[in-house]
Amino acid sequence: MLKRPLLALCTLALAGCGTPEVRTARTADTMDRTRMSWHWITQADVARLHLEHPPTVQGSTQPVAIRNEPGLTERVKERFERQLKRRGFLRARELNPDIYVTFYAKAKDQPWLSSWEGSTPGTGAVPLLPFPDQDPTVARRHEDGTLYVTVIDGRSLKTIYTAWVQDPEFGPQFAQSRIYPAARDLVDQLSSDLRFPLSMWASAP
Repeated sequence: MLKRPLLALCTLALAGCGTPEVRTARTADTMDRTRMSWHWITQADVARLHLEHPPTVQGSTQPVAIRNEPGLTERVKERFERQLKRRGFLRARELNPDIYVTFYAKAKDQPWLSSWEGSTPGTGAVPLLPFPDQDPTVARRHEDGTLYVTVIDGRSLKTIYTAWVQDPEFGPQFAQSRIYPAARDLVDQLSSDLRFPLSMWASAP
């Protein structure tokens, strides 16, 4: 049974770079596997992953619309894919990846964006889905101008990890010049927290 999410706050040790803080929330579980495959969440995964009806959501909620804007989605995905490859993650070649990955982004006065679209339970206009165990206390910490990367376990189909950065310089369209360092820092933190050392994939095909 998954425990209440563990919260962490860290600042990447990049002296003088002006990089925003990377914050994280995770379950107590870790995934220390010698081989790890990942898959971008797409519209075809919505029903299987219960994205519109998460079974762990409890209490009063309100629907939050998630939109997929192809131009922005492709820019964000390209940046994340480059960083995931750099850290040694393997793209899934089958329909049963070890982890599913997506992003969520929200600018002031703009809709929630992701690699899929639909309606999902939320609190205070913030979707619960990005956060482990859909914990509303974590969701209430959201600030506009934030980019999230979220990991769903391929076995339990539950959110096990999310990392995010809040950067007022993202702007309403999430400027590409700011997405690049954000994606780098988020993937570096994800790799470190979930115990995915690069050496694990040294001999992977």
